[in-house]
Order: sequence, then structure tokens, then C-alpha cells
Amino acid sequence: MYLSVKSVKPLDGYKLLLKFENNEEKVFESRVSFNVKQKDR
Repeated sequence: MYLSVKSVKPLDGYKLLLKFENNEEKVFESRVSFNVKQKDR
């Protein structure tokens, strides 16, 4: 079963906060999708 995404909020560090139709929230790490390397800290 797939849930629809109700909202998407951009976060720092190429992350997205997704809120689904069942009100569950998940953080999606989009760095891999954009092939971005993490900076040394």
C-alpha cells in the first residue's frame, strides 16, 4: 500500500520532511539523489 504525501518541507543538508496522509512524518535524505558529497567538518 502506498500513502500519498500531504506536504513536503525543505530542511538543511539536502533533507526533506515528508508528511503522509496518515499523518506520519519521515525525513528523506536527498543528498544521494543529487550526488552531493558531504563536506568535512
